[in-house]
Amino acid sequence: MRGRGGPVDPGSFQHWVRVDVRYSDLDTQGVVNNATYLTYFEHARVQFFERLRGEAGGNDGTDRQGGATGYTATDMPFVMARATCAYRHPITSLAPVHVGVRCTEAGRATIEMEYAICDRPEFGAVLYASGTTTAVCVDARTGKPRSLPEWARRALGQASTGRPYGAGSSRADLNT
Repeated sequence: MRGRGGPVDPGSFQHWVRVDVRYSDLDTQGVVNNATYLTYFEHARVQFFERLRGEAGGNDGTDRQGGATGYTATDMPFVMARATCAYRHPITSLAPVHVGVRCTEAGRATIEMEYAICDRPEFGAVLYASGTTTAVCVDARTGKPRSLPEWARRALGQASTGRPYGAGSSRADLNT
């Protein structure tokens, strides 16, 4: 896929997020505005990282037993360095869409992600769009690139293999 508009297999995405299409997403032609697709990618990416962080510890800096992990919502600030979107089929209704998201590569400070927006997360789905993003982890004080936290490298490495990244997590958990 890699932003070239090639074939996308929705079955190759392990992580799916349901996104409600809002009336305000539609333009005067009755289709979802092209810029909104990137917002759908963002929504899926945020859910993906919340899930990874939750599996690695906890969003509040504690693990499931209440012990300190050191992981908080601010331990991995990043900026988008690049985003692509290949539009395949217009979204013309207010029916929810499903966004598949996966990490394809995690470097020292960068994270490559791929996305697919479909009517349902399964083979034979209508593919509305596919895309990629490159995020760079930055130091919040200086704005300069910094290494990804170790928990993130481990979790992203496991997630990019296509295996569930935590006990009890499954594709079905993200289809709601």
